[in-house]
Amino acid sequence: MYQDTQFPVLNRFITSGGTIDVGRIESIDCAAVASDSQKFWVALTRRHDEPLSALLQRLNDTLEYCLERNEQVDELGTSAH
Repeated sequence: MYQDTQFPVLNRFITSGGTIDVGRIESIDCAAVASDSQKFWVALTRRHDEPLSALLQRLNDTLEYCLERNEQVDELGTSAH
């Protein structure tokens, strides 16, 4: 089992069957998406000059928020991703 203390929520999410995707999505240069077999939870766009590590930290923190409140965050503008 992987022990990732930098992104503990992402680690638990992946271990429990969730999926994290990072990369280009259609016309968006870089996005980070967290989803599981039920729905997408978080879709973030990478900010101008944002380091990848900062995007992953935002994904970790936002995913924790969403899971605790059973909410979704969609910066891509569509729940289809």
